[in-house]
Amino acid sequence: MRKPINLVYGIDDVPPIAITVLSAFQHSAILIFTMFTAVVICREAGAPASTVVNVLSIGLLVAGIGTVLQAVRLGPLGSGFLLPNGSQAAFLGPSIAAGKMGGMPLIFGMTILAGLTEMLISRFWRRLRPFLPPEMSGVVVMLIGMQIAAVGLHSLLVPSDGASPGPLDFTVAGLTLAIAIVLNVWTRGNLKLFCVLIGVLAGYGSGFALGLVSPAGIAAVGALPLFAAPHVAELSWTFDVELALPFVVAGFAAAMGSSANITVSQRMNDADWVRPDVDSISRGTLADGAMAASAGLLGACAVGTIATNVGVMVATGVTSRRIAFAFGAIAALFAFLPRISAVLATTPLPVVGGALLFSSCFTMMNGLQIITARLIDARKTIVVGLALSTALAINAYPNLSDTLPLSLRSLATSALVAGTLVGLLLTVIFRIGIRRTVKLEIAPDAAFAQPIEDFMAKNGANWGARPDVIGRAVFGLTQLTDAIIEHCEPAGPITIETHFDEFNLECEITYAGDVLEFPDRRPSNQEIMASDQGARRLAGFMLRRNADRIQAEAEHGNCRVHFHFDH
Repeated sequence: MRKPINLVYGIDDVPPIAITVLSAFQHSAILIFTMFTAVVICREAGAPASTVVNVLSIGLLVAGIGTVLQAVRLGPLGSGFLLPNGSQAAFLGPSIAAGKMGGMPLIFGMTILAGLTEMLISRFWRRLRPFLPPEMSGVVVMLIGMQIAAVGLHSLLVPSDGASPGPLDFTVAGLTLAIAIVLNVWTRGNLKLFCVLIGVLAGYGSGFALGLVSPAGIAAVGALPLFAAPHVAELSWTFDVELALPFVVAGFAAAMGSSANITVSQRMNDADWVRPDVDSISRGTLADGAMAASAGLLGACAVGTIATNVGVMVATGVTSRRIAFAFGAIAALFAFLPRISAVLATTPLPVVGGALLFSSCFTMMNGLQIITARLIDARKTIVVGLALSTALAINAYPNLSDTLPLSLRSLATSALVAGTLVGLLLTVIFRIGIRRTVKLEIAPDAAFAQPIEDFMAKNGANWGARPDVIGRAVFGLTQLTDAIIEHCEPAGPITIETHFDEFNLECEITYAGDVLEFPDRRPSNQEIMASDQGARRLAGFMLRRNADRIQAEAEHGNCRVHFHFDH
């Protein structure tokens, strides 16, 4: 693994103590912010303030442990990267539904099921990868962003206490959102990096000044001890078969989101990165699921890797795994300071709504970038469009589930679950008819550049291949065909056969004519000028540099050239 030049402190570097601590505090600020999703879940479940504080404290502790586990690679667990944990938004919709049906015990029990699902998926990640293409990962991330936005709007427009929002609510929400936007867009340094935290603090302060923070809530914060351990004395779990499928789908979504975060970390830390390391993804997803299940077991909402923290690492260029240990220590300290959790629990809903709306913008954009990182054809366009349309329908028509058969109603409780399920089903269906091996014949006297480009673009989109790899293949095939026609006197058509899987693009060119050499050394200028053989060797030398591997064979006048491109 070679460190990219844009990284200040790479994964194996040891930053100064001050940089390590400040970076850890920066990620911890995002951790605190992500806990708003747990606050929303607990409030929707009607949990008392003491329960909310305890749930948040346990969640902070599990997040710290999960972050360290991801970095150290303990046994089969851990991706080996700095991946700070936080409250997992993929479980937001199903958890709210579970809270309304059975309170906190049902949330805890079903969270265990979802975490176990994610752990199971991690063991079969390599085999499942063809059915979980990058565009589906992008759809899931977009759906998570849409779900965060929907919850933020719901917190503002439909408060759980039944009161209608007034001008003060919109003022506080607008102030929170506006400050976060201004600091993110028009400032630099710490103001930009801590824009969300500053916006939330400003919103909380204005909410307090305008009377949106209840005196009883403030008194409850002051009544708590400064230091106290979270407890599990009254913990219980329940399960409901009706919610099993939504939480299983949420586990799939969490696994895909985790895989996207790990892939970005791999690419960010390796200048020679070519393709995702499936072993690292499998280990990281296993740890992610283990933390979600542990959170449910200990009495917290689901915890997992957070895309926002990955974005901070991209922005700052600091990815040292040493920061994971400092983050874990800070998160554990927060867990034993109940007043921090209590302040979160008393945050006015307009502040929560404004902060979640801001976060949703970046989450949705991350999803869009993942989708567009691959070539897209009509099939994938339909998958993306219908998955997002399904999620929009669930958000726009909350009573849509009432029109479904009883056995399917639980699937319509969450836009994320419904959209992900539709996307996965369509992905499996649309694999029918996609040919992994395709051929193209070119006559030596016909134009060939545009047909090769169209051939590779069409099939690359069908496969969902990376544009850069297809571009290299188009260049290599075009130049090779030109060299064969120019130097090898082909007798008959030139046949191009390509085969693709998620890891490799193989291109085989066959023709009848002289063999084309692919030397490791560039021929000298004298050799090039002396004969056609020198010019042929120069063409072969240039082509060898384009592909990852190249091989040429000739038998009885029939030649075969094999290009291999890593994907």
